[in-house]
Amino acid sequence: MNAHQSNSAIADLLLSGPETCLEFVLANFPSKFDWYRLAEGAATKAASYTILGEISLHLGLEWIRVAVEIYEKMADHPSVDHDARVRLTEPAIAKRAQALSIWGSSESDPILSPKNLSSRFKSIVDISPEQLRAAAEFPHNAKVHTALLVTQFVEPLLQNGDLKAQLQDLEEYCAAAQIVRENYRSRGAIDEK
Repeated sequence: MNAHQSNSAIADLLLSGPETCLEFVLANFPSKFDWYRLAEGAATKAASYTILGEISLHLGLEWIRVAVEIYEKMADHPSVDHDARVRLTEPAIAKRAQALSIWGSSESDPILSPKNLSSRFKSIVDISPEQLRAAAEFPHNAKVHTALLVTQFVEPLLQNGDLKAQLQDLEEYCAAAQIVRENYRSRGAIDEK
């Protein structure tokens, strides 16, 4: 499939709706296809229904399903190295967190399950909260960078009492990340003087 055909196929899938798109993914992954661009397109569609509030919020959740499915299938593929796995899991975590913030939790729904979000979080954060806190002097370390990035997606969820209780295993990570960010900002202010 050449680039033009791929662009056309992606556009057609995104126009066909989230159910058809998800069926295509489930039936064809991991065949040769521009899965990343399709995931990005689905994430953009999700944003248009959730952030901009177009038409139906329900469609936002369905497009999030498509995007998360693709990102996670790519991340879980045996040929993917650790760094790529992290880069692909990060947007999936962001979309899961966005869905939880809008629709709340539901253990019967894989996207709205705080346990699934926590599991994906821990699959790419390779340090403990204690190690993160201790690494405050090294914010450019890849493990610290990943932890700081993904905690940003989770932190807003901890403002909701029900979600906070369901994500309590991530609270220490978020607290440690806030300390690292504050230390980094403080050092920046000191370095500027």
